[in-house]
Amino acid sequence: MNVLFVEESLDPSLGGIERVTYCLSKYLTKRGIGCYFIYYQNDYPKIEKQYKLKVDLKRQGCKEFKIEVLSFVEKNEIDVVINQDQYHWRLEMIYRELINIGSCKIINCFHLSPDYFKYNKLTIKGKLKNVVYKLFTGYTPDVYVRKKNYELCDRFVLLSQNFMNDFINLYGVTDTHKLISISNPLSFDESLDINVISQKKKQVLIISRLQESHKNICSALRIWKRIEDYQIFDWKLVLAGYGRDEKLILDYMSQLELKNVCYVGRSKNPQKLYQESKIFMMTSNFEGFGMTLTEALQNACVPFVFNTFSSLHDIIESDYNGFIIPAKDEILYATKMIEFMQGKNQDKYAVQALESSRKFSIENIGLQWIHLLNELVGYK
Repeated sequence: MNVLFVEESLDPSLGGIERVTYCLSKYLTKRGIGCYFIYYQNDYPKIEKQYKLKVDLKRQGCKEFKIEVLSFVEKNEIDVVINQDQYHWRLEMIYRELINIGSCKIINCFHLSPDYFKYNKLTIKGKLKNVVYKLFTGYTPDVYVRKKNYELCDRFVLLSQNFMNDFINLYGVTDTHKLISISNPLSFDESLDINVISQKKKQVLIISRLQESHKNICSALRIWKRIEDYQIFDWKLVLAGYGRDEKLILDYMSQLELKNVCYVGRSKNPQKLYQESKIFMMTSNFEGFGMTLTEALQNACVPFVFNTFSSLHDIIESDYNGFIIPAKDEILYATKMIEFMQGKNQDKYAVQALESSRKFSIENIGLQWIHLLNELVGYK
């Protein structure tokens, strides 16, 4: 069997979708399944040239694009296309052609919570685009794209069973037989050795894309300000990441006059940061799955998270392997962290976090994918 991943970029250091694709493709390859890739942004040199095709969605001629992609599919005898929630009219053209000739099955993976678009802060141009889309299609762009992807695929994969009802209601899905859920796998090949948990530093970690409307980093900084105001100065906050709102966030950090905060930018070794830290902070307005949460669990770094997305409850059991705080309650968030910092059960929570990560192992998640692929190919 051969599968084709369609995604924006291949480099697993760029984000959660890329890490999932890389981890899953490694697992499938070990199980004897050929993995190929079509992408249009960043390459990843570790993937050999014969297994990938970079396309140009904007400048490439329509006929040339169609011939190149279909030739790649035919040459590599692709059985299943796994579309990582990409939509472009050129890709739709390809998928419709594949459906017409019946050469392969199509899976679409939706990597966000169904209601993510409610949190988008639209520019005037974005609002105008919504009006035009609604005028011609009856839907906003976010809803239109997912409805199109749902129409084109054989299976539509959500990240959590808890997303099912929201997706059905928000996107007006009536035929639900395509809809399934599979969680994301752990990112790292190795988990932290349980014997070194006691060596962790008094360190709090945030690893995030610096996009304020989504990740809500300024809220985390305000929470840290409350902790410093409580005269806790033997703990340090480390912020790692990059993104379009870097200046905004760093300016806000300066405005708050925080003392024990270190901004390290994009980390080349994020696992080391998790392994050193006792606490992981997430203050996102929404998430699909929150891969940094399972990365934290895998490295016995206890998460504190706002209750802003349904799949969170698949990952964290509050007061067992982490702490779930009501959305926007920064005072309670700070209070819970202070109690943890001053408590005697830090290692206990860390061990429970580490043990709970095992259900997201690539072996467990990979088997669900093997079952899905076998089921689809069996229909041919």
